[in-house]
Amino acid sequence: NVKPEQIISLDEVLRIGKTVGILSRKEIELALMLFHDSGIVVYLKSTNELKNWIVLDPQWLFDSLSCLRRDHSVNTEEIIAHKMEKDFQNMKVNGIVSGDLLDIMLRDLQQHKYFLCDLMKQALCLCEFPVGNQTYYLMPSL
Repeated sequence: NVKPEQIISLDEVLRIGKTVGILSRKEIELALMLFHDSGIVVYLKSTNELKNWIVLDPQWLFDSLSCLRRDHSVNTEEIIAHKMEKDFQNMKVNGIVSGDLLDIMLRDLQQHKYFLCDLMKQALCLCEFPVGNQTYYLMPSL
């Protein structure tokens, strides 16, 4: 589960900045880049989704990304309950993850699903491809 102090939206940072007299979005973004370069926060700007979130606890990011490992032992009862056995096997053998299985893997992180997936795509650890009306992802074994 996500605690409020682990990740924060850019809008919230801008709001906090105004309360302490920093009115310029550019100033806030420069400060965030300095904090990122110093290793204090994770602030990435390569996509709109990534630049809308600031990770205040980098360990949270690593722990969250560990949910997206191919060899991750997902709760088999949950896999069976959602009738996802074939999807789970396809992930383990071929590295192909269905959008439904991805939802199960990120069940505790749904609010940040798009952020985490975007980060994985940018790091070339997740590749999205649509098949018909469904979305699948190629995921290397990490």
